[in-house]
Amino acid sequence: LEEGQAVHSEEMDFLTSQRAKISERSHDLSANALAFDVEVEAVFASSCELSTLRAEVFDEERRLQDLMARVAALNKEATEPSSPDEQLHFEWYGMSAEDRPEAVAEAKVVADCDIWERRLHEAVAPVAFAPATARRSTPDEGVERLENDLDCIGLTSRARRA
Repeated sequence: LEEGQAVHSEEMDFLTSQRAKISERSHDLSANALAFDVEVEAVFASSCELSTLRAEVFDEERRLQDLMARVAALNKEATEPSSPDEQLHFEWYGMSAEDRPEAVAEAKVVADCDIWERRLHEAVAPVAFAPATARRSTPDEGVERLENDLDCIGLTSRARRA
């Protein structure tokens, strides 16, 4: 019996030590579970933040695409002329921007020269191409009258060509 009590006592000691070890292990597992729960909550919170950030990025990308579409429409509107006169203006402006300053200055001088030539012609033509009858007295008959009439006909045709 004593031997049975000794074995029983050893088994109880063994079970008590095992219970203590299990209790420690349980306590460690509980601590690990708490730490794991904290980590899970942090991951969950960051995933919520991540989904919020993704939604914000998506909204910003959509807004950027809208702005880019508006810029493209405004550029198209700005570059496309609305009338033939405006088209002509853009073409002339482009050509003058491509020309060198010397060519632009020469074109200005030629245009001014044409204006002065036309004004000179308007001032001189009436006198130069006036009928002979207006420049001298017209004889009533004879060769001089014939010459005056032919002069008038020639001057009139030359004035038309000039």
